[in-house]
Amino acid sequence: MNCPSCHAPNNDGARFCSDCGGALSANNAAPNPAAGAPCASSAAAAPALEKDEVTHVRPALAASDEPTLVSNASARADAKTVTADVLLGRTIEGKYRIDAKVGAGGMGAVYRAHRLLIGDDVALKILHPEHVSQADATERFRREAQAAARLKHQNAVSIYDFGVTSDGVVYLVMELVEGQSLREIIKQQGPLTPSAAAEVISQVCAALDEAHRQQIVHRDLKPDNIIVKPMLNGLRVKVLDFGIAKLRDLTAGNLTQTGSVMGTPHYMSPEQCLGEELDSRSDIYSLGVVLYEMLAGVVPFNSPMSTAVVVQHVNQTPPPLRAINLSISAAVESVVMHALEKNREQRPQSAAALAQEFTGAVTPAAQSFSTPPQPTMAAPTPAFSGPGAIVQAPTMVLRTPVSGSGVAYGGPTSPVTPAYSTHPQPVTAGKKPVAIFAAIGVVALIGILLGVYFALFAFSAKKTILAEIKRGNLVKPQGNSAYDLFLKYKTSDLSSADKDEIAREAIAPMEKRGEEIFGNVKKDPQIESEEDWAEAIRLYAWLNELRANRTYEARQYFSEGRLAFVKKDYENALKGFQKSLERDGTSALTLNAIGRVYYLWKKDKATTQEYYRRATAAEPGWIAPWINLGAVCLETQDYSTGETALRQAIQLNYQKASPHNLLGQIFEKEYRFCEAVSEYQIALDNARNNPTPTVSVDSLRTRIAKLNSMGMICGD
Repeated sequence: MNCPSCHAPNNDGARFCSDCGGALSANNAAPNPAAGAPCASSAAAAPALEKDEVTHVRPALAASDEPTLVSNASARADAKTVTADVLLGRTIEGKYRIDAKVGAGGMGAVYRAHRLLIGDDVALKILHPEHVSQADATERFRREAQAAARLKHQNAVSIYDFGVTSDGVVYLVMELVEGQSLREIIKQQGPLTPSAAAEVISQVCAALDEAHRQQIVHRDLKPDNIIVKPMLNGLRVKVLDFGIAKLRDLTAGNLTQTGSVMGTPHYMSPEQCLGEELDSRSDIYSLGVVLYEMLAGVVPFNSPMSTAVVVQHVNQTPPPLRAINLSISAAVESVVMHALEKNREQRPQSAAALAQEFTGAVTPAAQSFSTPPQPTMAAPTPAFSGPGAIVQAPTMVLRTPVSGSGVAYGGPTSPVTPAYSTHPQPVTAGKKPVAIFAAIGVVALIGILLGVYFALFAFSAKKTILAEIKRGNLVKPQGNSAYDLFLKYKTSDLSSADKDEIAREAIAPMEKRGEEIFGNVKKDPQIESEEDWAEAIRLYAWLNELRANRTYEARQYFSEGRLAFVKKDYENALKGFQKSLERDGTSALTLNAIGRVYYLWKKDKATTQEYYRRATAAEPGWIAPWINLGAVCLETQDYSTGETALRQAIQLNYQKASPHNLLGQIFEKEYRFCEAVSEYQIALDNARNNPTPTVSVDSLRTRIAKLNSMGMICGD
């Protein structure tokens, strides 16, 4: 068919002209923009869960000609549905050919597009169709282009173009940035070192400082909007999406009025949560949250309910950073808490001031330790010579390096002593041959003795240890196990090859036994024992010696903490759990255990609730933290959060009595008596079928009888 606008020929069934991009048929033509529905089929084909807005791609692999377009795992899942997007393949305004969908956010979808006139790739953000009919949303989108285009800085994404097509598609053309989001880096590597965080935050502050000088407030700073790319000379950081920035000059008009709340709850300043007028110091608070997350691996405030997060920002003090990461210095913690002050007057008054404070806090801490040797970065060898040779930048690790790692010396060796001398040497005739033969005889005798020694002792030591491993005698009984034999012979009777062979035989059964012990405490803490945790301590101590890593270290410290916890030694339990959390900040088991210690020992229900919440976020499929969170919320009268947590627990296991019982108590407290009776009855039925020490059948009968005696009439 021919295009009705430019008369160019197109294939039958095509929806848009391959030349001008216009609609081709009456059936497929875009609806009236005033109706608010252009590109409706595109919206229908979009993923159900919208992702954070992204304008970056990961660097392409050297072995592939196709660049990787998705920015995170969830975006990769959306690749299956992206082919249904009618915008793919369309040319916008005859200048931008849409090649692939990168992601989507609450305001618009982002595509990878090719600039036909220039020949490079760009990010094309298109306003969601449902927003087109809203004049304020379209105007806000226009202001995004206006604000960001004014911002020219090496650490801020560049804006190239903005426009509205004839059929109502509103678009923004931006720089396509390569790298990983800070969110992905934290997720993959865990907390960053203070020095790495300083390198990132100084560049973010540089971009913000320039934006604030132009009266632009970002309003949505978060790890998703900070892109990091390793370069040969360090890190390159870009700040994305000044898209909901508010211009504080005359062009702002009346669109973003005081009282409206825009942004991401976990990173919003108290004044933003309250809907107050914002200034640059709101970005300082958001950046403080980002700093906290970089150093701790988690945000300072979190909850299943967004409204609860907002309340926490306004009213609660952030948990101490050093309680989560003990390796952080007091000076670094002080800077982060300074940025998180509730009163904006008490925060650093500029991004530059925050950067200076943080760098100053990090530098002394770094100088208090000996500087590790730095690896020499050799110039990479190109795959081929000539123009266009590809050089791959080295991978940059932002975590604390494993202790004990070193760099081999690569300098010149010591001069070799010459085998002969030009000066004559005195020689005693007849004695030299005798001395030589005597020396050879001594060396041979020593060699024979050493051979006999290693054959009789070293080999038998290894054989004995391997025999104990095969019998399953790994670390028990203490004093006569494979582990004890290893400790006895490792220094003088086991070679490196022997230790490697022992490790190959011992690691798998020890890991299996360790998983059994840790799995039991998740299934039913009632069956754990001091004997099990004493065994776990020795298991992970030996695993650490054979193949040291942070996971084994974390589990060894957790086992030490759990043994103390079972003995009701809560002080040493907390120390062990905190050391474990330093090495594995996402362990739900550890977070839940710390919550129990704060509840039983410290009687600090607010901190208890926070650790339970973090445990639910770390492992949403484990029911225990949800029940614990619901129980402590019942005590603190945070009924809304408690109900949400207990409903999640019920969804995970409907047959468990305790969440129904706790939910019934919340309903009773809220005078929702009919719902309370229903939950109590379910709890009673479940407790009869699966008795549990935490739920009393007699108590449930009493509660139900009491509520029924009130003469309530409850519907079906």
